[in-house]
Amino acid sequence: MKRRKKDPLGGDKEQAHQDPVSSQAQAEDGPSPGAAPEKVEQDDRYLRLRADFDNFRKRVLRERQETSRRAQDELLEELLPVLDHIELGLRAAADHDPDGTFLAGYRMLSDQFTCVLTKFGLEPVPATGMQDPNLHEAVSHVPSDEPGGTIIHEIRRGYKSGKRLLRAAQVVVASSNEDDQDVADDDRTDAPDATAEEDSEPQEQRGEPGKE
Repeated sequence: MKRRKKDPLGGDKEQAHQDPVSSQAQAEDGPSPGAAPEKVEQDDRYLRLRADFDNFRKRVLRERQETSRRAQDELLEELLPVLDHIELGLRAAADHDPDGTFLAGYRMLSDQFTCVLTKFGLEPVPATGMQDPNLHEAVSHVPSDEPGGTIIHEIRRGYKSGKRLLRAAQVVVASSNEDDQDVADDDRTDAPDATAEEDSEPQEQRGEPGKE
């Protein structure tokens, strides 16, 4: 059997050459119970600085992502009028030359531009079903057989980016019975009162009894 070589200072060589990885793990886990007070304070300060730096790194990354998303949404908002004009031009081309090459080229341009905006997160707001005040702007109410609040027609398309609304959709909504009653009440209020007009006539125009 081979004997262990003793260290001149009285310890084994295996203990003298301790694994540095295990030493670092012990420092990260915390000071040992028998460590000196200065060593305990240094280890505690190291752990605090490491936690503060990790929180700082996460906060900077989150702020950078938020700034990038806000700049992207602002750019999409600026491009919405351009998209509206392209759609208007596409409708005009379809009315004047439905089978021409100009309409086909215009449609390719519209599809490509819409595809690019969609890649950056632009989504159209659905304009069907019931009106959602958070997504739709009712510009008028019309009588309809549909239930009150149902979207009848879309005037201007709305868009959103993720969960953020860039522009609400302008729609025409079916009026409910309560809306019709309010309109009728307003008409009666605005109409002149015939009884009041008769009472306001001069007394001499009515004729006094016994003088005829």
